[in-house]
Amino acid sequence: MITNPVLVLITDGTEEMEATITVDVLRRAQLSVVIAGISLKELEYAVCSRGVKIIPDILLDNESATWNEVILVACRLGGEIIFRHTDPHSSSPPSQSDFDAIVIPGGMDGARTLAGDARVLKLLSNQEKQGKITGFICAGTLAAKAAGVGLGGKVTSHPSVKGELVNDYEYIDDDRVVVANKVITSRGPGTTFAFALMIVEQLLGKQVSGMGEKFDWLSCFAIHVAPSCFPGSPDRRRTHDVATHLVIWRKLWWMKRMNEWCQCIGVKEDEC
Repeated sequence: MITNPVLVLITDGTEEMEATITVDVLRRAQLSVVIAGISLKELEYAVCSRGVKIIPDILLDNESATWNEVILVACRLGGEIIFRHTDPHSSSPPSQSDFDAIVIPGGMDGARTLAGDARVLKLLSNQEKQGKITGFICAGTLAAKAAGVGLGGKVTSHPSVKGELVNDYEYIDDDRVVVANKVITSRGPGTTFAFALMIVEQLLGKQVSGMGEKFDWLSCFAIHVAPSCFPGSPDRRRTHDVATHLVIWRKLWWMKRMNEWCQCIGVKEDEC
C-alpha cells in the first residue's frame, strides 16, 4: 500500500517522548514521516521540554519558508510517492493528496506555540475539510481547538488542559486514546505507543498495527519495537537465540509495567 507522508510538527518545548516515539513507530510501520520544525530559536533544531534536541527534516521560519518546502522534502524521503502539489514558489497550503495524517505532539510550551501559529491552524483546518487524519496528544489537543478541528466531538488530552477543552468537546477522561471522525487524541507520554499505533491502524489497518480487537502491549511491542529479534516477524534476522528472547521479553514486560505505572500516578501538570 502506497501512502502519502505523515507530517509531525515540532517546536521548542515539544514533549520529546511524544514526538520521537510517534515518529519511530510510524516509520517502523513503513510509513513516510516528515518532521517539520516551527519557530525554532536555534533555527537548526528544536529544544524539547526536557532539553533533548531534535533536528527536523525541514525548518519553517516565520519570514521566508512555505509549507511547500515540506512537500519537496517529503518527495525526497519517499521517492515512490506522487504529489499533485510540488511548486516551491507557491505559498498556498498543501493540497488534499499531500499528507495522510498530521500530528501535533504535546509539551505545554510547544503546544501553545503550535496552537498560535496561523500556518499550523490553516493546515489543520484544511486537513479536516478533506476528511483526513489529525492527531493530537497531551496539550497538543489545544491546537485542535484553536484550529476548530473536531469541535463538539470526543477528545482527550493531558488533564492539565482539560479545563480549556470541556466547553468545546465531549471530553473523555478514561480512555488512553480517543478516535472521533478522523481526529485522534491521547493523554500524554505514557500513552504515546498506543497513540502512534492507533495512527498506524487508521492508515493501514489493525493487522498492521498489531492492535486487533484487544490491545496486547507485549504483542505490539514485539511486532513494532524489536521485530528483527522475533521469529515470524517480516524482517527477522537469522540470528536469534533463547537468551536473546528472554532478555527482550523481560524488557517488554517492564515496559508494560512502566506504562501502567505512568497511568496510575499520572503526569504532573508542570511535566506536560
